[in-house]
Amino acid sequence: MTRQQNDVLIGTLLGDGCLELNGSKVRLRIDHSEKQKEYVEWKHHVLANFAAGKPRSIKVLDKRTKRIYQHSRFDTLSKGLFVNYMRIFYKNGKKIVPQNVNRLLKNRLALAVWFMDDGYNRNDCKGMRINTQSYSLAEQKRLQDCMRKNFNLRVNIHRQSGKFNLYVPSADSKKFCDLIADFVLPSMKYKLL
Repeated sequence: MTRQQNDVLIGTLLGDGCLELNGSKVRLRIDHSEKQKEYVEWKHHVLANFAAGKPRSIKVLDKRTKRIYQHSRFDTLSKGLFVNYMRIFYKNGKKIVPQNVNRLLKNRLALAVWFMDDGYNRNDCKGMRINTQSYSLAEQKRLQDCMRKNFNLRVNIHRQSGKFNLYVPSADSKKFCDLIADFVLPSMKYKLL
């Protein structure tokens, strides 16, 4: 795996990507809304030597809203290589923020991919938010510490509807955007300030 592929994988696993056990091996699933098709195609291009096929358009039922949405998706081949990532990013079948996230999330490309997956700019201020609601408060603190140590970014933890997410305040949002802007795809630039 190249450094670029590893960075894309780290950002994806912190974000929307998921690993699935398939026999004794593991595969990665990339799945985004159809309006992010270019982003899925870019990930497919980067991970082409692992891909099981080309991205395809599928219909997905959202269990919360009971509505059907169009998605773009591809899976990788099932590989032993991904077993190591599953050991790092999953505990008892649930995705986690690894204890050693400081050693994993250290490059700007990985940060940019994570943001393209889960981030957005707030329209009521100049802050940025990363949707990390599925992670515990301890995991949020781990990510907060990683952002401070590896990228010299001040990131706050906000509580919203009983769940936590990361917030880059306006004082650091320009620095954050400058760090990742070179890696953000043209179709995803709307997420930046």
